[in-house]
Amino acid sequence: MKYNIVKRNIYTLPLVFVGVCSFGQVGIGTLNPKGVLHVESNTMGIVLPKVQDTLSVITPDGGPVEEATLVYDLSAKCAKFRRADKWSDCLLDDAGAKHEVSDVLNIGTEFKVRKASAGYEHTLLIGQDDNALYVAGDNGDAKTGLGRTVGNTGSFLLNFASPLADASAGYLHSIVATESGEVWTWGYNGDYRTGLGTKTGDTGLPTRVDGFGAGEVFGKAVKVQAGSQNSFVLTENGVVYGVGAATSSTNAGPGTGGAASFFTEIHIPGTVTDISASQYTVAALTSDGKVYVWGVGKAGRLGTGSTSNVTTPTRINFPGGALVKHVTMGWDNGAAISVDGKNVYRWGAGNSIGNLGVNALSPYSTNIPGFGDNGDEVTALAAQRFDYGAGNLFIFTNKGVYVTGENRQGQLGIGNTSTVTGPSVPLSTIGVYSGTVFTGGSIGRQHTILITGENAGNANLDYVAYGMGSVSHRQLGAITKQRRTPTVLTK
Repeated sequence: MKYNIVKRNIYTLPLVFVGVCSFGQVGIGTLNPKGVLHVESNTMGIVLPKVQDTLSVITPDGGPVEEATLVYDLSAKCAKFRRADKWSDCLLDDAGAKHEVSDVLNIGTEFKVRKASAGYEHTLLIGQDDNALYVAGDNGDAKTGLGRTVGNTGSFLLNFASPLADASAGYLHSIVATESGEVWTWGYNGDYRTGLGTKTGDTGLPTRVDGFGAGEVFGKAVKVQAGSQNSFVLTENGVVYGVGAATSSTNAGPGTGGAASFFTEIHIPGTVTDISASQYTVAALTSDGKVYVWGVGKAGRLGTGSTSNVTTPTRINFPGGALVKHVTMGWDNGAAISVDGKNVYRWGAGNSIGNLGVNALSPYSTNIPGFGDNGDEVTALAAQRFDYGAGNLFIFTNKGVYVTGENRQGQLGIGNTSTVTGPSVPLSTIGVYSGTVFTGGSIGRQHTILITGENAGNANLDYVAYGMGSVSHRQLGAITKQRRTPTVLTK
């Protein structure tokens, strides 16, 4: 394992006046510390001013508290760090403090991202330079994997340092696949969703799942998906394994009756090349361009022509028997791209697909404004995976990005908070570097992450990550205000 921490700025540790408490502190090896920076024999340490809460911190002139001020909050029983105009979350245990220090040293630095996954209220990013995992957002249920269960992680902190092939942020848990084919998970264990054989409680740090990797019984993992109450793994030999809650009115698990406590093979005709899981549904794409789905059928979200739940993988049919090259499943809808990249097929709840309330039980071809036959091609799709009003869809093409769906938090990136219920509209380019080509992205509950890949034609624009939407749980890292247009993400 390796850590790649780059020191860009050196912060001082200002001494501040405290409104309600004195500076009486326990020193380093002595009861009489000699100041904020205390040296005693061969030991040295920082003696923090104590405050009843961070609102008690004042400056000599009554002005704003200086950035990089460090105090001990007696109410929260932890140290806190001043960042911009806000206090950080608690610096918790030793591991948490190390992550916070890493965060401070890297704040605002360039961030190259190879893959992104937006979960319910947290975000996972795989770095391009080191292939390591960075996390931000809600620590609830330990889903960020930093050993925390409270507060928010306000910048993208290094979580998992091994080179990674894929990562997926779920509802209350997370899962990754390493380049060596191993699978690691963490977060809430309810319904066995982490695959660790534990049904309750939280797994606070990344933990390896038995069976995946070179020479292991299941083989090497190449892609992972964390759903609502389950997880799925695709191996290099084209086999899908699932764990967690079985198919019911609210889940899309690997079978029927109860929950699978360990990863179990899901039998799908053909060789699977890709998988996509949402809160309620799962789809598997095979090497011959066919799509098999299972999960909750309400409102036609499976595209099977019915609203019935499906407990075993069932093929869905596209207009004219078309084959597809990519599929994405959303909260109450789905979409796919034809093999030639000329058509986007959609299905699901009417309020999510712009059909004015009419549910589409089977896939239909949807138009993209200004999209013709002169070399135009759809390259990728991203659907909203977890619930928050109408589902969203991002359509990535060689002409730009087109969006539709719910937008109350600005997550469509079109410059406002108006929901798009009709045809897709272009993504705003305000704040986007000229020449940027977006190659993919991921949509969480209220936020969206976009990435550029290596197709921008300019090395300075490659692997830049943008975010928009809600920051209520710091899902966009250091960004502290809601973004309605794509905004570059930094550590």
